[in-house]
Amino acid sequence: MDERLIQEHRRLRAKAQALRVAAIRTRLSAAFTFCSVVETEARWESAERARASFERLQNSIRELDFHIHEPRHVPMESRHALSATLRELKKRAQEIKASLQRRSPRLP
Repeated sequence: MDERLIQEHRRLRAKAQALRVAAIRTRLSAAFTFCSVVETEARWESAERARASFERLQNSIRELDFHIHEPRHVPMESRHALSATLRELKKRAQEIKASLQRRSPRLP
Protein backbone atom coordinates (compact mmCIF):
# COMPACT_ATOMS: atom_id res chain seq x y z
CA MET A 1 0.00 0.00 0.00
CA ASP A 2 1.19 3.50 -0.77
CA GLU A 3 2.76 5.28 2.23
CA ARG A 4 0.51 8.30 1.67
CA LEU A 5 -2.56 6.10 1.93
CA ILE A 6 -1.28 4.57 5.13
CA GLN A 7 -0.64 8.01 6.62
CA GLU A 8 -4.09 9.22 5.54
CA HIS A 9 -5.70 6.15 7.05
CA ARG A 10 -3.91 6.78 10.36
CA ARG A 11 -4.88 10.45 10.29
CA LEU A 12 -8.54 9.65 9.64
CA ARG A 13 -8.59 6.97 12.31
CA ALA A 14 -7.10 9.36 14.88
CA LYS A 15 -9.63 12.02 13.91
CA ALA A 16 -12.49 9.52 14.22
CA GLN A 17 -11.29 8.52 17.69
CA ALA A 18 -11.03 12.16 18.74
CA LEU A 19 -14.57 12.79 17.52
CA ARG A 20 -15.82 9.74 19.44
CA VAL A 21 -14.12 10.99 22.61
CA ALA A 22 -15.76 14.40 22.17
CA ALA A 23 -19.15 12.77 21.59
CA ILE A 24 -18.76 10.60 24.70
CA ARG A 25 -17.79 13.63 26.79
CA THR A 26 -20.89 15.43 25.53
CA ARG A 27 -23.09 12.43 26.37
CA LEU A 28 -21.54 12.19 29.85
CA SER A 29 -22.28 15.86 30.43
CA ALA A 30 -25.85 15.42 29.20
CA ALA A 31 -26.31 12.41 31.49
CA PHE A 32 -25.23 14.47 34.52
CA THR A 33 -27.78 17.11 33.49
CA PHE A 34 -30.39 14.38 33.13
CA CYS A 35 -29.65 13.33 36.72
CA SER A 36 -30.91 16.75 37.78
CA VAL A 37 -34.00 16.28 35.64
CA VAL A 38 -34.77 12.97 37.36
CA GLU A 39 -34.30 14.56 40.78
CA THR A 40 -36.59 17.45 39.85
CA GLU A 41 -39.24 15.08 38.52
CA ALA A 42 -39.08 13.08 41.73
CA ARG A 43 -39.50 16.25 43.76
CA TRP A 44 -42.15 18.07 41.70
CA GLU A 45 -43.65 15.63 39.21
CA SER A 46 -44.95 12.11 39.61
CA ALA A 47 -42.94 9.18 40.92
CA GLU A 48 -43.90 7.26 37.78
CA ARG A 49 -42.39 9.92 35.54
CA ALA A 50 -39.21 10.00 37.65
CA ARG A 51 -38.91 6.19 37.39
CA ALA A 52 -39.30 6.32 33.60
CA SER A 53 -36.64 9.03 33.35
CA PHE A 54 -34.37 7.09 35.68
CA GLU A 55 -34.65 4.06 33.40
CA ARG A 56 -33.60 6.22 30.43
CA LEU A 57 -30.66 7.44 32.51
CA GLN A 58 -29.68 3.83 33.25
CA ASN A 59 -29.86 3.00 29.53
CA SER A 60 -27.57 5.93 28.75
CA ILE A 61 -25.10 4.75 31.38
CA ARG A 62 -25.06 1.24 29.90
CA GLU A 63 -24.47 2.63 26.39
CA LEU A 64 -21.69 4.91 27.61
CA ASP A 65 -20.07 2.04 29.48
CA PHE A 66 -20.10 -0.06 26.33
CA HIS A 67 -18.62 2.67 24.13
CA ILE A 68 -15.94 3.68 26.61
CA HIS A 69 -14.73 0.12 27.04
CA GLU A 70 -15.07 -0.97 23.41
CA PRO A 71 -11.59 -1.93 22.17
CA ARG A 72 -10.16 0.49 19.61
CA HIS A 73 -13.21 2.78 19.97
CA VAL A 74 -11.39 5.43 22.00
CA PRO A 75 -7.67 5.89 22.61
CA MET A 76 -6.30 4.31 25.78
CA GLU A 77 -5.05 7.68 27.01
CA SER A 78 -8.66 8.99 26.96
CA ARG A 79 -10.26 5.85 28.34
CA HIS A 80 -8.98 6.37 31.88
CA ALA A 81 -10.46 9.87 32.24
CA LEU A 82 -13.73 8.85 30.60
CA SER A 83 -13.98 5.81 32.89
CA ALA A 84 -13.42 8.00 35.94
CA THR A 85 -16.21 10.34 34.87
CA LEU A 86 -18.46 7.36 34.17
CA ARG A 87 -17.79 6.06 37.70
CA GLU A 88 -18.89 9.44 39.09
CA LEU A 89 -22.05 9.25 36.98
CA LYS A 90 -22.81 5.74 38.20
CA LYS A 91 -22.33 6.88 41.80
CA ARG A 92 -24.72 9.79 41.26
CA ALA A 93 -27.25 7.44 39.65
CA GLN A 94 -27.04 5.10 42.67
CA GLU A 95 -27.70 8.05 44.99
CA ILE A 96 -30.71 9.03 42.91
CA LYS A 97 -31.95 5.45 42.90
CA ALA A 98 -31.70 5.29 46.69
CA SER A 99 -33.59 8.57 46.96
CA LEU A 100 -36.30 7.35 44.60
CA GLN A 101 -36.62 4.09 46.53
CA ARG A 102 -37.13 6.03 49.76
CA ARG A 103 -39.90 8.03 48.07
CA SER A 104 -41.39 5.08 46.21
CA PRO A 105 -40.21 1.59 47.28
CA ARG A 106 -41.47 0.03 44.00
CA LEU A 107 -38.32 1.12 42.15
CA PRO A 108 -36.12 -1.94 41.51
